[in-house]
Amino acid sequence: MKKFFKYIISAIIVAIIVVISFFLFKRFSMRLDSIHERKEINTIYMESLTDKKENVVEKLREKYGNNEIIKFLEVTNTNIKYPVAFSGDNEFYLNHGYDKGYDINGALFIDEESLNSRNLIIYGHRMSSGTMFNELPKLLDKDKAKSSVIRLFDEYGNSKEFRVFSVFRVPADFDYRKCNFINDEDFALYVDRLRDASEFDLERDLEGIGEILTLSTCTYEQKNFRLVVVCYPIGSWDRSYKERLWIIQKSEKYAKKY
Repeated sequence: MKKFFKYIISAIIVAIIVVISFFLFKRFSMRLDSIHERKEINTIYMESLTDKKENVVEKLREKYGNNEIIKFLEVTNTNIKYPVAFSGDNEFYLNHGYDKGYDINGALFIDEESLNSRNLIIYGHRMSSGTMFNELPKLLDKDKAKSSVIRLFDEYGNSKEFRVFSVFRVPADFDYRKCNFINDEDFALYVDRLRDASEFDLERDLEGIGEILTLSTCTYEQKNFRLVVVCYPIGSWDRSYKERLWIIQKSEKYAKKY
């Protein structure tokens, strides 16, 4: 009888080890897939920089077979270079990738109410694999926030550059997702409130700005909190080939570290 119980206990232990090993292997495999995907996206982006005829959004639409990819986002001082999708549903891309298949990493996506708003909001998970908005917390460093440039490309080949003017951590129900404004004064007052919420003063001149870009991800200092980075536009991005090449070389040096 004792031998029987020993066999049962041994079998249970072996089963537990097998299950744990399977999940660890699966997690490791998903991490490698995420890193590989990020490198592929970066390659497509770099190619688009060297050839003005190349549209990074169109290329990524072709890669994933997904016309809901409508923008591409780059945040300097981080490894964030990703397509941005819009489905009109704030739930779908929480657990679906750019190919619309199930993916625990989700995808960067635009808030369902903000697409044509003066406050364009982009959400993304903060993944431990280092993907999506994992490196957005780097902008909690004032120097990095001040020097970072945010580039946003669209499906028509247009691009804009933004600078950060506010970085803060707040409860998820904090009013940073307002999309409808009565008039210019209402919008200006809202921008002032977002600037006042910042954890440090970036000394930006925001007079007369007509739109903002908001990046949002989870933060874990307190339960159900969000890290929010708000940016203002500084103009279109139309660089010479020489300047683009410099950016590529700088990006490649950064990529070697990660």
